[in-house]
Amino acid sequence: MRMVRALDAGAMFLADEVEIGPRMSLPDLHDALMASAARALGRFLDGFPNIIAVEQDPILVTTCHKLTSDHGRLDFSVGAQALDRWVRAYTPAPGCWVPLGEAKLKILAVEPVATAIPVGTVVNDGTRVLIGCGADAVVLRELQAPGKRPMATSEFLRGNSLPAHLGSCP
Repeated sequence: MRMVRALDAGAMFLADEVEIGPRMSLPDLHDALMASAARALGRFLDGFPNIIAVEQDPILVTTCHKLTSDHGRLDFSVGAQALDRWVRAYTPAPGCWVPLGEAKLKILAVEPVATAIPVGTVVNDGTRVLIGCGADAVVLRELQAPGKRPMATSEFLRGNSLPAHLGSCP
């Protein structure tokens, strides 16, 4: 891309597409984009100086505001599929969390399941911990308590407990 003053507005020398798989996380996407960029750089250098820059359509240029920690506060009133995508997109940064007293409990991995549980209700069925969403539920796979390391939910529950309900609205 040719550098100009406007954000993401310069002419493009090359473009590539990366397929986003159904369970792809932010680190997975980062690695796929990094590999794509390396391949594109090779193609650019192989074709230089004969590559022609193509101007971008200014109508299609979009920008995104900076993400903050507040964007990671989970709202269980959304469907389980949407919540799963939210966690995969915001982990590791800015991170997803729910209030736990005065602290923040980081939610690092969930998995959607077709189970009806009231929104925000936490159910431990003996083999897994489920949280009700606006549609279906999620299984809580990995979390991180304040000042602790990331851990599987089963490991966390050996020395801690979860409330019967987690806040659902930001």
